[in-house]
Amino acid sequence: MISEDQKRAFAEYGFLVLEDFLTGDEVRESALACDELGRQAADWEFSKEDFNLEAPVGRVQGQDGKRRSYTGVIRAVHYIEQHSPWFAELPHRKRLEEDVIQSLLDTQSTHYLSGIHWNKPAASDPDSRGTKTSAMSMKTRFGN
Repeated sequence: MISEDQKRAFAEYGFLVLEDFLTGDEVRESALACDELGRQAADWEFSKEDFNLEAPVGRVQGQDGKRRSYTGVIRAVHYIEQHSPWFAELPHRKRLEEDVIQSLLDTQSTHYLSGIHWNKPAASDPDSRGTKTSAMSMKTRFGN
């Protein structure tokens, strides 16, 4: 369940940090799932579909699929649940809808829509293929 402090923080800042949301084993499993996504994009030089690659100019410049990006270096995977069974099961396994979202929004009329995995390669090593990251998070969208 979500505390009143967490609800206030969400209302003020627009995001919620869930401490210890994944166990150590789940972190390792998510890394394996991300490795599988990386293998799918290993030889790509351009972003395509829901996969955004990291472009040499940085930021979101590689998202349009028209700029050559670092080969196989994923910046984000949109609708990740459509590309990874592990991420498809995550909201159900962790009861995101029941234990987090419905409590946070004080409503029963919402459901999981999609997830985005952000994986920012370390600026000092763009060829890391995501093994070294300066930030990693999962953004989820919910709706009616």
